[in-house]
Amino acid sequence: MYKSYSSRYTILLIIIAFYLLPVMLLSSYGRLYMPVQKGWNLLAFGIFCSSIGLIGIFWMMCRLSYRAEQYARDNQSSVLEASEFSPKQSNIVELDMTQAKALEELQEQYNELHAHVLAAQKDLEAKTKELLEREQNNQHLQEKLITSAAEYEMSKQAYESALDQQKLLLVDSQKTITEQRECIDKKLQQIAQLEIKVSDLTYEIKTLIQLAEIENQSMPIYSSLPLEQASSIYPPLSNIFEEEIACLPEKKVRNSMQANIQLKRCIDIAQKITGASHYYNTSSRFKDLAVDNYTLDLRRLFDSLRAENASAIIFYSQKENKILFVNNQSRSLLGWSPDKFVQSFNEIVEPSKDIWRQGIASLAIKNDNHISLKMKSKAGAQVEVHALLGIIPTGIFRYHVLGVLYSSLS
Repeated sequence: MYKSYSSRYTILLIIIAFYLLPVMLLSSYGRLYMPVQKGWNLLAFGIFCSSIGLIGIFWMMCRLSYRAEQYARDNQSSVLEASEFSPKQSNIVELDMTQAKALEELQEQYNELHAHVLAAQKDLEAKTKELLEREQNNQHLQEKLITSAAEYEMSKQAYESALDQQKLLLVDSQKTITEQRECIDKKLQQIAQLEIKVSDLTYEIKTLIQLAEIENQSMPIYSSLPLEQASSIYPPLSNIFEEEIACLPEKKVRNSMQANIQLKRCIDIAQKITGASHYYNTSSRFKDLAVDNYTLDLRRLFDSLRAENASAIIFYSQKENKILFVNNQSRSLLGWSPDKFVQSFNEIVEPSKDIWRQGIASLAIKNDNHISLKMKSKAGAQVEVHALLGIIPTGIFRYHVLGVLYSSLS
């Protein structure tokens, strides 16, 4: 038995085989093929088993030392007498010192491994505690999330119900507004019709008043004369009107001064015409009413201008870019009827079309403009016509153009 453990190399091989190799195998297997926690547990188990093997080796070493000492005491006398005692004793002492150093190194390694195991266990406990805390925090956050989701759903339902109520109120309000607008439109139509009637009646009343004034001026009152004597002195009123109209001198416009007077007179007539014009260009809701009233006002203006016989009077709309009216004097000037003159004005003014456009454009910087035009007559000849153009500055016909057409030939 002693001979089998006499070599220190044999002892080192035993230590490697029973201590280091199992530890290395177990730790490698736990590190590569198992989870971290189980790997550490397996390493601790391997160290525990190695410790048990170390204790067994230590016991074997002690037994070896004890047997070596016993063997040394038994053979001490023979060893002292023999000449080879010194070399053998030195070998035994050297072997004892080597075993003691090996035992000390193994003890130090065991202490270091034990310290590493304790440190690893502490780290494992700390990480386990941290993991538990994180799981608790995660659970708390999930509870908060569930609570917030429930509150969000409740708030969403409340807001949706409130929105539905607001939509219903809005629909009811829109219906009410539509009904009120329809009522207002009907009332406005009635008002417009009444105003048209009032305007017509006013126009008739003014006409009757003017006729009454003419009658009073033409026939003075003599209260002292009997009725039969007065009737003999003064003829009937209709005869007086016919005689006055027949005796009126025909004053035609022949020069620029007379044309200027005639133009001012026509502009004054256009500015004095009023009516239901307060609806004009105010709102798209009253657009149809404004067109009807504007047409009525145009008719009144055309009736007033048609009574002017001193020259040809034209009414031009810059917005529509066309002639809207000409009086009956277009027949005596060019031979065209008023309707044909309005329809074919572009062809009639074709020889002087550029001059006409320049004359209309110049009204943007001045109120009136005098131009000379060559216009086609009904017979096909070109007649030189003088035109005095003026813009209406105020009133319902604002920015429309009035023109006086005349010929200087007698």
